[in-house]
Amino acid sequence: MKFGKEFALQRVPEWREAYMNYNYLKTLLEQILIFRQRQPPESQANRPNLSRSLKRKVSLIRAFSGLRNASLRKHKEDEVIVVNAMQQVDEEQGGEGGTSYQTIFLRSSEEGGDLELVFFRRLDNEFNKVIHFYKTKVQEVVNQADELSNQMDALIALRIKVNNPIIEVVHDSGEHKMASLDVLDRVKINAIIDTPMSTVRSVFNNLNLDLNYNKNELKDAQGKLKQAFLELYEKLRFLKNYAYLNQMAFSKIMKKYDKITSRNASDAYLKMVEESYLSQSDEVCYMRKYLF
Repeated sequence: MKFGKEFALQRVPEWREAYMNYNYLKTLLEQILIFRQRQPPESQANRPNLSRSLKRKVSLIRAFSGLRNASLRKHKEDEVIVVNAMQQVDEEQGGEGGTSYQTIFLRSSEEGGDLELVFFRRLDNEFNKVIHFYKTKVQEVVNQADELSNQMDALIALRIKVNNPIIEVVHDSGEHKMASLDVLDRVKINAIIDTPMSTVRSVFNNLNLDLNYNKNELKDAQGKLKQAFLELYEKLRFLKNYAYLNQMAFSKIMKKYDKITSRNASDAYLKMVEESYLSQSDEVCYMRKYLF
């Protein structure tokens, strides 16, 4: 199965618009290919060729093996793109926002360069969209994990109250105190109505104010909390898959670009992808490992 079809099948339906628009970028590459195929042979012969460029660089290095600066200058001449990371300013928050990426295409003056310029502009838009969505969703699950941690504390307190209503806790000071249920007062879940987490909140909020819990209430709370953890795990799985699929999509589209144009731009762009939040973020793996 071709990657484009597999990419479409593996996407989370609710997040469909947040994935890289692989098919549209392929369309832009097809326009570049059509333009190049329509050029006369002499024009094609004058166009810089990747293999010829590499051979010329190798011969220079061999001829001037002791002149490292010369080889570095030659490497610069072979550059196709420069990718810059720019820090955005969040005007609403009055501080720094996220990082956005901009590619400078160095061959725009060549024949058909305007088409390649359009491709890289759209490529950057797609990557910045993916990064923004991924960061937003990761922050959501981090917040949800914190909320569930509070709920778990509350559930433990409920279990103590229901199963051992007179249990005492011995502190380091030697003082005997009743097990504290103050944690129940700290449970504040901001979730969408009719989700398991909002139901958990409803269960806790509807408990009798005089702390006269019963086992049915405890069982109900345990069931809702379990469902909320399962939902969190599912979202973490979706996020891991989202990051992987998009990284693959950017790799595939850049290799197609190199093949069509006989350039070598994929190394520089994919190095940026590899160093970005999409690849380097470890929150999702950490939560999957330590929460489940």
